[in-house]
Amino acid sequence: MMPSTLKYRIEMTPFGFSSEFNYLQLIMSTSFQTQTDEDSCSYQETGQVVNSDIEYVRLQINDNSLYCRYIKKGVIDNRIQSISNSIFSIDLSQQTSTNISRQVGINIPHYRYNALIDPDYSFISDLLPANDKDGSICDPLRKRGLTKLQILGIIFGGVGLIIVLIIIYFGYKMITDWNFKVKFWRKVDRFIKMKKLNKL
Repeated sequence: MMPSTLKYRIEMTPFGFSSEFNYLQLIMSTSFQTQTDEDSCSYQETGQVVNSDIEYVRLQINDNSLYCRYIKKGVIDNRIQSISNSIFSIDLSQQTSTNISRQVGINIPHYRYNALIDPDYSFISDLLPANDKDGSICDPLRKRGLTKLQILGIIFGGVGLIIVLIIIYFGYKMITDWNFKVKFWRKVDRFIKMKKLNKL
């Protein structure tokens, strides 16, 4: 369990199942909001924790996130059993730049006496703010310029283009301009000789 984590213990008493093949779906709604009215962005994502039986929901506003983890195991009638989770689709009408929510259905199999599940919730700081992520929702008044990733992409792309143009230019001159070719190889030869002298 991560630091600053709240473990939420839910214990179910006997329920009147009509069949042993039925299951009970416990719907949990999680919300995250900020008091800041302007200059905010929200973002959310879901997924599976690598090499584990845990699914997660991340609700992020600016550079803070509520990280919700739902383990696909529970204690059913005092035995550890597999359970499943249903992460509902995003309701865009309920998501703003300052308030987001997500519902998760925890599917509990038939039991006779009790069922115990324990999702956990963590409050974490993100290195990548919400406005730098695709699919984020931002305040209409916020001026969304280029993100850091987009700026880096432009820089690397520009440098790569310059290098390619230089190579094309030299290749073209070497093929079409005999004097340039002779001068070029003289300079290369002079450079190699100077390197050899420096080593001596």
